[in-house]
Amino acid sequence: PEVSTQINGLSFSDPRGVKMHSLQTSFKYTLSSMLFQNLKIQTMNSNLEGNLKFKYKREDLKYFSDKVVLDANFTNSTINLGELNVFFPEFGASENITFDTNILGTLNNLELKNFKLKSNRTTFINGQFNFINLIDSKSKPFEMTGQIERLTSKYSDLKRILPRILGENIPSNLSTLGVFTLKGNTEISGPSIVANFEALTELGAVVFDLNLSKIKSIDDAQYQGAIQLDNFDLGLLIDQPNFGQITSDFVIQGKGFTLEKLQSNITGTCDAFEVNNYIYKNLNIEGFVKNKIF
Repeated sequence: PEVSTQINGLSFSDPRGVKMHSLQTSFKYTLSSMLFQNLKIQTMNSNLEGNLKFKYKREDLKYFSDKVVLDANFTNSTINLGELNVFFPEFGASENITFDTNILGTLNNLELKNFKLKSNRTTFINGQFNFINLIDSKSKPFEMTGQIERLTSKYSDLKRILPRILGENIPSNLSTLGVFTLKGNTEISGPSIVANFEALTELGAVVFDLNLSKIKSIDDAQYQGAIQLDNFDLGLLIDQPNFGQITSDFVIQGKGFTLEKLQSNITGTCDAFEVNNYIYKNLNIEGFVKNKIF
């Protein structure tokens, strides 16, 4: 059987707590798909516009999150992140985002293409993303891969958007970076992150290629990889007024992100490093940092 209808206004309450104030769409149902064309959704704090199609075998409907395929596009849509907490309880309740994207996949293996997001503060994101176990993150390890063409934000914004995931795992001294813009690739898998980015910050320019593990406890987080700094104000980052700008190319392996917790092997070169208002040049660096001693 095939059913088609024009829905001019539909309201309901989801058992999980989402209240649909208005739903408008050209709806079509078949045994293998449901199509919501010219879809307009309005909740208390969100407005979505686009097209949405669910593709499935009838026996797969009881495994909706893993087997029903979503094929959708949304434009100029606004979501209050607090309303998404019924699906993925990690968002900041007071934050609003506006986005455009194409969506393909199941809820537990979801791909966002041509994703553009703007927050109600300073955050802007443009890229491609894939999310694994987005719905089942409490019982299965959450994974994400991202090819980021541009991400502009600051520490306080990211903390508001994902207060537990980022607020508890990003060192607070990174707030000194101010507004930053970066591009590159990242992979998040459980307690591990692979990050390869170029970034321009208010402290200077950074290029890094790092593997991070044990990120659930930031003081014990471990890392290894390469970092390049260009006219970067290291003193402001680590709250050491004797240090100034540095231009360097380092390979690092260790743990800790604050000077008090830092334990790291560092090798590399410094083209320039300002210490006590004197600029040292053409340095070779090899050593271990612990207890604020190199």
